[in-house]
Amino acid sequence: MTSTLDETRMKMLGELAELGLVLARDLQQAALTAKELDEKVRLADAFHRVGRGVRQSLALHARLERDAQRTEREDDAGRPSPVEAKRVQRKAQLKSVVERLIWTEREKLDESPTTLRLRLAQMLAAEAETEDFLDLDAEAQVANLCRILGLIPPAVQDGGAGLALRPAGRSPAPNGGADFSSSA
Repeated sequence: MTSTLDETRMKMLGELAELGLVLARDLQQAALTAKELDEKVRLADAFHRVGRGVRQSLALHARLERDAQRTEREDDAGRPSPVEAKRVQRKAQLKSVVERLIWTEREKLDESPTTLRLRLAQMLAAEAETEDFLDLDAEAQVANLCRILGLIPPAVQDGGAGLALRPAGRSPAPNGGADFSSSA
């Protein structure tokens, strides 16, 4: 609705500038052909006022166009590309799985869970910037991250059953029920 209102306003502003220009031309012609000095002065003054209105209309039109273009550029700049969105999702999935392992193995760890989570964040940030980040198998990425952090990968823990990559923020429900999301 806003864009149609903006378009309507721009059309009205353009039309107003055109009408003002036509009137300014008529006033200019009338001032040139006027016989009396008082009439010439009055018409010249009216021409000046109408001309000023036309200039202001044109300036406002240009400013509104610049503002609309700037807003569009800012909107485009703030929106991630589809590949970037997939990259963010993959990072979140890997982070979720490895952080779960850090939590479950926290008593057996050589480093503090906080230190491991910080190292994980740094590694994921670096890995996500590589060209093949999305091409690699997620389970292999988890296994590699676990190896670097000194964790036992889920496939080894589960007897080779593999790991379930869930969307970030999802946890397995007890007794094999449907996954649920934490409200935290």
